[in-house]
Amino acid sequence: MYIKDFIFKIAIFAFVITTFFSSLADENRWSTNGPTGACVEAINFHPFDNHIIYLGTLDNGVYKSINSGDSWIHLELGNLDRTVQVLAIHPLGPDTIYAGTIRGLFKSTDAGEEWNLVESIGSPQNDYRAFAINPENSNILYAGGPMDVCKSTDGGQSWYEMILPGEWGIEALAIDPQNTSIMYIGCCSGCYGKAIYKSTDFGENWVNIHNNIDSAGCSTDIEIDPINSQTLYLAMFLWPDEGEVNIWKSTDGGLRWFDCSPDSIEGYWRGILDVEISPFDRNTIFACSIEDGVFKSTNGGLNWEKKDEGLRTIQPLSIKFDSLSGIIYLGTYYDGIYKSTDNGESWHRISENINNSMCEGMAIN
Repeated sequence: MYIKDFIFKIAIFAFVITTFFSSLADENRWSTNGPTGACVEAINFHPFDNHIIYLGTLDNGVYKSINSGDSWIHLELGNLDRTVQVLAIHPLGPDTIYAGTIRGLFKSTDAGEEWNLVESIGSPQNDYRAFAINPENSNILYAGGPMDVCKSTDGGQSWYEMILPGEWGIEALAIDPQNTSIMYIGCCSGCYGKAIYKSTDFGENWVNIHNNIDSAGCSTDIEIDPINSQTLYLAMFLWPDEGEVNIWKSTDGGLRWFDCSPDSIEGYWRGILDVEISPFDRNTIFACSIEDGVFKSTNGGLNWEKKDEGLRTIQPLSIKFDSLSGIIYLGTYYDGIYKSTDNGESWHRISENINNSMCEGMAIN
């Protein structure tokens, strides 16, 4: 079972238990008509207009805002699978959007109004949770999931599979912004010493750079320092009693790694799901923990502080900087999306019109 699917089911279980005990207090009154916000896993911005934001949710497809998140429009699913795990927007033609789902890779050429399954890539039912567009050549695309990692050199018209020696479960893709021939792939193979791979030739050949990493968890995110691309952050999900380090840092392109984990994580699940480096200060880093809220470091991961003021949940899922306005957006489990206008010191919920409309079941006695 893959990491975010597993955590998603934990969140559903917690919600059901909470609802059950709440109903005992007043069995004749409904406390809510459903979860107040969807699970927001993917956040991305229009490349020419930062007021336009797209969200991918794990339960209700894609939402769009044209006013920096003040309100949201639900884009009709149509052919699109409702579980969207990653969104990528074409840097030069923003009407073209790719969505990785648990049932294949989808593409829209009209800003998300209609979606079509990209059937030429792997299995039509493959689970795609990682996607990247080469920033210098937007015809070069990469998509990865549990079954394979594929590459296109013609804008998605045709694809071929890239072979990694011994990989299992692609969870993350990252391209070096300073040298786009260099890229990294994070895998769910930490227990086999294969958590991360590196390519220096646009993904044609790969080298395992797990090196001195001793955690047995699964990679969940790879972040590259925008100023010095030799500096990498690798986030990991840890199974209980199988390792202690949930954020590794390298300053030499992955040759050596050292622990820069938050030391105040107390939850049973000690993993980090997402890491974000500030585009304004490379030493300011945010991390989304599985059940301990948001952490912030202002010294490159040496020290961390919890930053949960204003949050109604301790389960953040994704975090993204708007590099123009400095606003930070935070996606959560079952509480929609928040934003911060003070560099992550406090959060304000902006989930108007974002709903989790999926009902797993209902019974009437």
